[in-house]
Amino acid sequence: MTYFDAITFFYLVSAGFLFVHKIIAHRASLRVWKTQFFLLFLSVSWIVIFYGSVIEPKILTVHTQDISLSPSSTQELRVALIGDIHVGPYRDEAWVRKVVKKTLAEHPDIILLVGDFIYDDPTQSVLLGPLGNLSAPFGVYAVLGNHDYEGWQPEIIAQTLEALHIEVLENESVPIGMTGITLVGISDLWFAADLSKALEGIEEEDKVILLSHNPDVVLDEESRLADLVLSGHTHGGQIRLPWIGSIPPIPDELGRAYDRGFYLYKGLPLFVTAGVGETGPRARLWNPPEISLLTISY
Repeated sequence: MTYFDAITFFYLVSAGFLFVHKIIAHRASLRVWKTQFFLLFLSVSWIVIFYGSVIEPKILTVHTQDISLSPSSTQELRVALIGDIHVGPYRDEAWVRKVVKKTLAEHPDIILLVGDFIYDDPTQSVLLGPLGNLSAPFGVYAVLGNHDYEGWQPEIIAQTLEALHIEVLENESVPIGMTGITLVGISDLWFAADLSKALEGIEEEDKVILLSHNPDVVLDEESRLADLVLSGHTHGGQIRLPWIGSIPPIPDELGRAYDRGFYLYKGLPLFVTAGVGETGPRARLWNPPEISLLTISY
């Protein structure tokens, strides 16, 4: 149990006990509006915290997005984008298996994994085994995220993925079959990213998809060589409110304005997946775990 789990459990038990105690032991005060308001607040907060901590994190969704890279498109590429699995105290092999099964059911042309495979310990990578069942006509590729550098042993994560037949791109590029698209993948922006090295040999006229765990890569002018940037890292804020959006601060420079979904950043197409896992509190609210299914026309 994490620190956040302990706080959540304590609140749910305490608030539930207090609610029942008020109803049973203080019936005479139930007609007082202040008591009614307090009980309403207590019950609503209990329901919201229970739903966000226990129910919504288990609701795995598929977010579909059409992205056009050309006004006169002639081809399409269906991409399954998975981010921020964070196996460890919150997510286990059963969850990874569920993510894999749902991804394969969409029959994507290519599967891309945008980092943060573990929560905080490289040994947690043993829980990633079901990822070995991922397959797609144009392959399965991955980049590492900042949490994969926890313990300063990212090579453990990379080796685990490679053993599962997932190609890890570390500041390098590969052609995507005969599609005419080049996939560029960089190591985590906070640790070992080298965008210049990754883009070596890329020409202005090339069709390029840039895979970066952290969407802040678009702040680098060199990213302009890409036609599309795919990222994760933000978790969509994990906890969101209608019309307001993300409540916790977003751990990057772009912030809440680019926390989840499809954007044009100074004309550069950027898609940020909300991911399938959590860090910090075991909670998601109005922001369920998502596999992003992108139909890219070019």
